[in-house]
Amino acid sequence: LPFLFDANLSASRVEPDGDRGKRMDWNLLMGGRHERRIGYTWIEFGRVGEDGLPRYLTLGAGLRAVGGRASVDAWYFTSSQRVGEDLWLTTPHRTAIAKDRLAEAIGTHGQVFDTAMHYRRAVDEALFRLGSERYDALIDTLIQLRQPQLSKQPNEQRLSDALSDALPPLERGALEDVAEAMNQLDDYRRELDELDAMRKAVSGFAERYVRYAQIAARRRAAELRAAQTRYDQASRELNAADSERSAAQQAESEAREAIARHERVLDEARARLKVLRADPVMRDAQRLQSAETEAAQARQSLDRAQQRLHIAQRRLQEEQATSARRHAAAEATRRVQIETLHTATTLATPLALETEQDRALESVELPDGVAGTDERFADTLRGRLHAAVKARQEQIELVRKRLREHQDALRKRELAHSERNARADDFAAAEAQHEAAARQLQTDIDALLAAWRHYLGGLHTLRLPDSEDALAALETWAETLAGEQPMRSLLDQARDAQQRQLAASEAALEQHRQALAEERAALHQERDALEAGTDAPPPALYYRDAATRARRSGAPLWQLVDFDPSLEPAQRAGLEAALEAAGLLDAWITPGGEVLDPTSLDARLLPRGTQADSLADSLADSLASRLRPAADAPVAPAIIESILASIACDAQDPSNAEAWVSTAGSYRLGPLAGHWSKPTARYIGYAAREAARRQRLDEIGARLAELGAQAQALDAQSAALADTRQRLRQELAAAPGDDGPRRGGSTDSE
Repeated sequence: LPFLFDANLSASRVEPDGDRGKRMDWNLLMGGRHERRIGYTWIEFGRVGEDGLPRYLTLGAGLRAVGGRASVDAWYFTSSQRVGEDLWLTTPHRTAIAKDRLAEAIGTHGQVFDTAMHYRRAVDEALFRLGSERYDALIDTLIQLRQPQLSKQPNEQRLSDALSDALPPLERGALEDVAEAMNQLDDYRRELDELDAMRKAVSGFAERYVRYAQIAARRRAAELRAAQTRYDQASRELNAADSERSAAQQAESEAREAIARHERVLDEARARLKVLRADPVMRDAQRLQSAETEAAQARQSLDRAQQRLHIAQRRLQEEQATSARRHAAAEATRRVQIETLHTATTLATPLALETEQDRALESVELPDGVAGTDERFADTLRGRLHAAVKARQEQIELVRKRLREHQDALRKRELAHSERNARADDFAAAEAQHEAAARQLQTDIDALLAAWRHYLGGLHTLRLPDSEDALAALETWAETLAGEQPMRSLLDQARDAQQRQLAASEAALEQHRQALAEERAALHQERDALEAGTDAPPPALYYRDAATRARRSGAPLWQLVDFDPSLEPAQRAGLEAALEAAGLLDAWITPGGEVLDPTSLDARLLPRGTQADSLADSLADSLASRLRPAADAPVAPAIIESILASIACDAQDPSNAEAWVSTAGSYRLGPLAGHWSKPTARYIGYAAREAARRQRLDEIGARLAELGAQAQALDAQSAALADTRQRLRQELAAAPGDDGPRRGGSTDSE
């Protein structure tokens, strides 16, 4: 509450404990949980107006904070709309609206302010009208009293200063009067002492005389007191009965109006409920939810397919690198094997060396005479030969092992080539599918844009502003599927605006139709009364009490008199106009000319005394020469003539007359003077009233015909609005689907 009155974002003003560390950006970003955020806070005031209808005023503030920036952007608004009923601060997707959208939503029902100063001035004018200084003092007092645990550590001086500042300033004239009064206190004190002494002297005499007067008055007023008591009791009972009856009538009238109003509200609510249930937008919302679910599943499938494609591409690259490494290793092994083969071929020529050497050793004969030492030499030689043969056999086995490894490397290389070829085929298939999916995506985007352009070209009822920007945003959205569908959002906004406009038009038509029905009922009632012979009275003044007149004897002046036959029609019209403008035409005259209760709400004409009669005699003419008592008047003719004679008419010098009228339409009542005119007389005389009654019947007939034509026009407008609403539903139903373009293709190869 203080913030929406103060519009100050400083923490010392917003926080109840005055903590300067709790900045407003923390309230919006929740301590870093959000990077960017928009929020609204508002308060609603309501009251019942003099006409019995509710009046509302909504005060609010919009705030926007961005992470890493200490300042907070703020804007403020006032509106006669109610949040959640007439004013929505969020989109259908529960997202806070921006400032420009807020201004569009408020429209002519309020105002959006960029600065706190203008907003505070508007709040002061709407609720308090205190002025800037007193309004600031009021806000400071609210903030001071709002502090928690105010009584724990009270600061009497600050509280006293705040309350003192909240008081209205004294006027300079009042201060001057007080100063002058202070200067006169001494004189007043001396006069008071003298008066006190005089009072004491008079009181001594008055005590004895009062006792005597009381005894004498009590003796003489016994009867009067009894009569006055009975009169007061009867008056109280009468007033109480009148009050109870008026209260009961008022309560009955209010109850009937409340019942009728509630029945109308119930009928309207039932009609709106029926329309909302039959609105295809509800079914469209279900289809939209199903479509959004399918779109989410499609996006998930596309994401999985793209992930598989990336995995396959990464594996293909790894297999290609592995195959290249294995191919290089196989080539190196092949070169080594070739060199080894050449070496083995060269060395394998004497492969029969072991047998030949054995046979040679067996055929070797030692020379004669060789013994001992020679035998040891032969054994050594045989050992060396066997070692050489064994080494050669090991080398041959190594060559054979290398040949087997070479064969294995060749087989592995062939397998790697086969696997690489298979991966290359899979990659080519996946790349082809990716290109096909990209082409299909572009085709779907072009088809979606073409469908929306065709749909926009065929709109007649629904109006979509900034459609080209939305189409450009739609193309970007179709490629990324990020966020809301731009055209669908624009369509929803246009639909909401169109429906609000249609609802406002229908409400205006219904209000106009209700006003026509009330006027028609009043005209029918008036026509029935006129056809029954009831004379239409002059327009009643606001201080006339019709209920009191209905119970009182007598009649107004216009029912008690008739025109003198010598008056011309223009003179009759002018005289009646003068009497009506002066308030004399509808003034009440009692049968005996007595004085009524002075507190009754009415205006009366009283017969004047001798002075008034002499004044009328001194004038050139009086109203008695222009009007005469009616034949069936419920008031004595003498009283009517006395009243007419006391009002001057067409006098040459009306300055001395107490009341004066003229047949030209002028009048004068004491210092009050004026003039009015009317084409014909309508109330004085039976002939005038009959002519006015017939004229009024003709006017009522013509007005009823006009009202019938207006009712037909309203029906035509209602039918046109219904047709517009039906066309709006059809155009909304014909909108292209918002599932987005299809992504990707089959994922079997992946």
